[in-house]
Amino acid sequence: MNNLPKLTGIKANKSSIAIEFTYNNIRCRETIKCKPTKTIMQELARKREAIIYEISLGKFDYAAHFPNSKKAKSLTINQANHLTVEELLSSWFARKRKYCAFSTIRGYKTIVYSNILPKLGKLKLSEIKPSLIKDWVAELQQTLSPKRINNILTPLKDAFRQAYEDEIIDTDPMARVKNLKLSKADINPFTLGEIDQLLKNISSQADRNMIEFAFFTGLRTSEYMALTWDDVNLNDRTVAVNKAFVYKKLKTTKTKAGIRTIELCDRAYNILREQKALNLGVKNLVFPDMLNNDYWYDTSAIRKRIWIPAIKQANLTYRNPYQTRHTFASQMLSQGKNPLWVAQQMGHEDWGMIIKTYGKWIKND
Repeated sequence: MNNLPKLTGIKANKSSIAIEFTYNNIRCRETIKCKPTKTIMQELARKREAIIYEISLGKFDYAAHFPNSKKAKSLTINQANHLTVEELLSSWFARKRKYCAFSTIRGYKTIVYSNILPKLGKLKLSEIKPSLIKDWVAELQQTLSPKRINNILTPLKDAFRQAYEDEIIDTDPMARVKNLKLSKADINPFTLGEIDQLLKNISSQADRNMIEFAFFTGLRTSEYMALTWDDVNLNDRTVAVNKAFVYKKLKTTKTKAGIRTIELCDRAYNILREQKALNLGVKNLVFPDMLNNDYWYDTSAIRKRIWIPAIKQANLTYRNPYQTRHTFASQMLSQGKNPLWVAQQMGHEDWGMIIKTYGKWIKND
């Protein structure tokens, strides 16, 4: 060690050599693991001189000199050449967790790990071009709906937009990738006869009451899953809707307008009276999962255990459970109910969505 040259910014110990320099007013120290020799020390001194020269010209690329450095990705002038899509999305998630609901983060995770990372995760940001994404979208269109594809693009677009705003990338390739056009909502409401036929094929009275209640209130599945008897006022014939149960967690309703008090029609009122008489006693829930004596795990449990078997046994054309909401809206409008009242009952911010979606059912006197 004593016979090694003393060189500015080069420090040696028994098994490594450190290069020290200042970049962007930050003191940097990079360690090279090797046995120090006079020749290696001199080579690293020349490397340091080259680094300082590149810094003076504004052309220094940290990651090009030290690709394995922890500082490289934060200090390199061309991070897009070194940062992967997987790393970008990891930092994007860290931001999102601070203000997004648990259910939203869970949905994003499913998309990212199931769809995005297997295809794009190992690619560098500089490799992501609009043409590459458009080709990928074309592949997805062979098996997925436009809505699902747009949902997949959402976290990718947001992550790249943030990277552009943070000056990690010079251009945002996702800005030139347009969402796919969506067809109008598939609205296929049940007739009263179909509702009765469906209900006849649900053996459990408690479960039958739940599905019938959905048809005659227009509540979302997550909303009636969270309903407790404290929310019900049988004297006033009203129900307060102020929460939802999503992925084993209670949360607020989907939108601010979703917090509302609904009026009960005769059929919905009688359903609650019947349900109350059952005295189920599960966490004060109006519609509990009686198999597990708890909240329903998620909407898929209701669909698989109750909805699909009943549809099949009733020999009805399959429609998803969301059609209970469409059925409620179309029935109320056909009976001449005010569209603004229907919007309030369903938790829409205004009646514009009602007019746009259910216009053909509005009764014109």
